[in-house]
Amino acid sequence: MRAAQTGSVASNAVRGGRSEAAMIIQTIIIAIPGLIALFECLRRGPEHAFLDVYLPVLLLVPEHSWPISGQLTFTDTAIIPIAAFLLFRPKPKRQWGTIDFLVIAYVAITVIAEGMNKGYKLGSQNLAIQEVVSILLPYFVAKQMFRHQQFAVDFAKRIAVLLSIVAIVSVYEARMGSNLFTKLFDGTFPAIPNTTVFRAGFMRTQGPYGHAITLGVMMVMGFRIARWLEWTGAWKGPM
Repeated sequence: MRAAQTGSVASNAVRGGRSEAAMIIQTIIIAIPGLIALFECLRRGPEHAFLDVYLPVLLLVPEHSWPISGQLTFTDTAIIPIAAFLLFRPKPKRQWGTIDFLVIAYVAITVIAEGMNKGYKLGSQNLAIQEVVSILLPYFVAKQMFRHQQFAVDFAKRIAVLLSIVAIVSVYEARMGSNLFTKLFDGTFPAIPNTTVFRAGFMRTQGPYGHAITLGVMMVMGFRIARWLEWTGAWKGPM
């Protein structure tokens, strides 16, 4: 009996060690976009970090959470240094608009409602962290940057290119039944719930977005943005 108990303790210790090692690896990987964004902010400024780091992470990388906090994802760690640089940059007096108050009100109402449902620790605190980095920071960063017309054009170009990459890679998923975006993280992060659906014998691809409907919406948005670039002449040459 003692031998069995000793074996059980040893087995639990090994599992605990593997779990801690996995959390360390996941933490390092989740932090990589934030470190790259910080480096890009220092080297070329937050605008370039937004276009060259945040957008690719947002549109090409599946959503996995930092195991320690349970909230921060790849995109969240990428937006934090960008927002910090913009916050401490000298800027003209901020002009508040109706949309600003609507966004803040939405976040406040959802956080309060979640707190009333689950309590402060599990509800308000966790959701507040999640919505600040996933809603408030991206909104105010984008609002600050979109004051410049050329940035809006560069943003649209980057969206069109990134979604073209998603469309090309998704052809492989439709044919082979394997999602290359999520496969890259298999074994490192917990598996994303499978929502694969077949229609008329064809698999509905999901890309890095976790659901076929979301991918479809993104493709439509990318097409309209590409057409806007063509109509306005903002993108010279063949597209």
